[in-house]
Amino acid sequence: MVGVDDDRFGQAVTAVASLEDGVVVEPATLEARVIDAVRSELAHYKAPKRVVVVPAVPRAPNGKADYPGALALADAAVAGGPTGHTPTSP
Repeated sequence: MVGVDDDRFGQAVTAVASLEDGVVVEPATLEARVIDAVRSELAHYKAPKRVVVVPAVPRAPNGKADYPGALALADAAVAGGPTGHTPTSP
């Protein structure tokens, strides 16, 4: 999850996800599933406003998710840049 600049909210919670090899899911279906899953566990305002699907979530040398790298991919996707996929919602 990263905060991507948003005109309405200042920053919008955005999930950055990659699919396992061989998994095929429509982007809108994936987005709805992710948002619904988070909303079932957390307050609605903590749920992502959009889901960005990338080929691979960037990793730091220690194996943890690389937040700056994920943020850069999410920013590029929201702006229509080259991430491999476009965001599933505006």
